[in-house]
Amino acid sequence: MNRTFCILACLNLLSLSCSEWKPGETLKTGHPIDTEKLLQAYDSFQTAEYLRDFSKLPLEASLPVVPWTDSYWPDYQGGISYRWKAGTGVSEASRMDYKLEDPSHYTAEQIARLSPAEKYDLYLGRYDYPTTRDERKRTEILKTIKGHESYDPNFKIDKWNGLCHAWAPAALTFREPRAVTLKNPQGLKIAFGSSDVKALLTYFMDRTADI
Repeated sequence: MNRTFCILACLNLLSLSCSEWKPGETLKTGHPIDTEKLLQAYDSFQTAEYLRDFSKLPLEASLPVVPWTDSYWPDYQGGISYRWKAGTGVSEASRMDYKLEDPSHYTAEQIARLSPAEKYDLYLGRYDYPTTRDERKRTEILKTIKGHESYDPNFKIDKWNGLCHAWAPAALTFREPRAVTLKNPQGLKIAFGSSDVKALLTYFMDRTADI
């Protein structure tokens, strides 16, 4: 299946968490944020004309939607493959270097602690974790983990590098998402936290730029 289509399909459902959904309610189709509008939103940022004369800029302004804060999903932490919700007492290395396992034996709590990339893969029913592997490859994070077979003591990742270029337009385009739990094709429940959805919206913006 086309990778971009998978991203759009996933985000079309995840965007439901941006609405006034409450626990216990049934998620319904027909939400105003659909795949066409996702692409239109991105196109608007690509074609927009910006006023660059400081003297002509207004002295004050407001936005209809307040942008949301989030991580810039830095490369030195593995981008969206980082297990940000792993919990206290978990080493930094294990948040980035972990085994990609069959989730059938995972508890709900274990699934909730996975990275945004892992959750996205599970949602698609892809237990070979293509998104997680791609993020590890893109960021080259495993080269920085001592003890890993790919470790390179001379390899460094700049701490400023990440997905901030995609986070900014995502935060301006989409309402701040809420947590949502969805089922994958195998019936597995996957709990996406608000930051998981933010990560995927940011990831969408970054990947769309490569189309």
